[in-house]
Amino acid sequence: MASPLGGAWQEINLDALRLNLESVRAAVGPGVRIAAVVKADAYGHGMVECARALWDAGADVIATASVREALYLKHLGVFGAVSPKGETRGPAALWSMGYAPDDLLAAAIVNGIALTVCDVGQARRLGETAMSRGLTAHAHVKIDTGFHRLGMTIDEARADLPGILSMPGLAVDGVFTHLALIDEDHDRAQMDRFFSVAQPLADSSGRGPCLHAADSIAAFRYPKWRLGMVRVGAILYGNVIADAPFIPRKVMRLCARIVSTRTIQPGEGVGYDGTYRATRETIIAAIPLGYADGLPRRLRERGQASVRGVRVRYAGLPCMDQSMLDVTDVPGIQVGDIVTALGGEGEDVIPVEEFAAWIGSNRNEPLAMTGRRVPRAYYQNGEIVSVDDPLLDGFMAQTSFPQHIHP
Repeated sequence: MASPLGGAWQEINLDALRLNLESVRAAVGPGVRIAAVVKADAYGHGMVECARALWDAGADVIATASVREALYLKHLGVFGAVSPKGETRGPAALWSMGYAPDDLLAAAIVNGIALTVCDVGQARRLGETAMSRGLTAHAHVKIDTGFHRLGMTIDEARADLPGILSMPGLAVDGVFTHLALIDEDHDRAQMDRFFSVAQPLADSSGRGPCLHAADSIAAFRYPKWRLGMVRVGAILYGNVIADAPFIPRKVMRLCARIVSTRTIQPGEGVGYDGTYRATRETIIAAIPLGYADGLPRRLRERGQASVRGVRVRYAGLPCMDQSMLDVTDVPGIQVGDIVTALGGEGEDVIPVEEFAAWIGSNRNEPLAMTGRRVPRAYYQNGEIVSVDDPLLDGFMAQTSFPQHIHP
């Protein structure tokens, strides 16, 4: 029968997430710190549970995109300055990588969150705010070497970085840049600019702020540029990186139960505008997932889902809350069957790479598109360990999902 929570949910495999982090650790080596990126609700996997799992698995830094995300994690007590094994992870192990608004500087400082600094004025305000509270603010200074999004220009960095490093009330934990990944020549030019201002910051003993530049792609495409830390997100959540020496485990499956079936005749249309027309006697199945849940209308052109190990096509435009599928060729199809819309492993799987190609996107966007009314079931060792349902706040949670999945 259909789930009382609407018949749609995400399955998040926390064991796979931890294994992916361990594989990254083994590949980059012990001398490189790992910043596990949980921005955008952990790429649509659930920021709180994923941050907890990654921290417990040994991430050196948990990185968010915004100060608000970081404060949320801190408020929920996701982690402290000491790991579960008693190791000190270093200063300000929770870091906001993006723009830090002035009205949140004090909250970030009090909660020990490292911020990203993009100009000398912001650095000064951060230091002054910290000193007014008798504290030290932690920061990573960003250098714009050619991505042209955030950060100090090379000229600004040459003029202002030395002063920022000695600024009262401010501890600079890192200096970093971000690669555009256009091609190797462009990436090398960016790194040359970065090194021209960052390398002189180290003192004669080799100490100084941690230098970092590599995301999931660059960390494996350019091993020599792993430097002191890599910032990995996509590979943790199962996206295959071409130059990585391992295939990451898939972490997420977006799925739904079939809630209705009907047979239509040749020439009949399905959905808005009748964009799908049956060419034979056709069985149409409806699932309670739509474009508000992460299934964009563009799927009608090429998109597929999987049920009972059979690939099926979308029949017409996905609606805001529901979508229709042509399941005519699935033997024994019935109401209650589980449809995989994205992700998964084994018999029913829709790889994110294919999904991205169908909608003309990159691989991260499909993962991050799932709407928050879709509850999440978190699994370890194939069993549910927690459920995140923003609408029902846990009511009926354990009875609404399959109690076991294949790990």
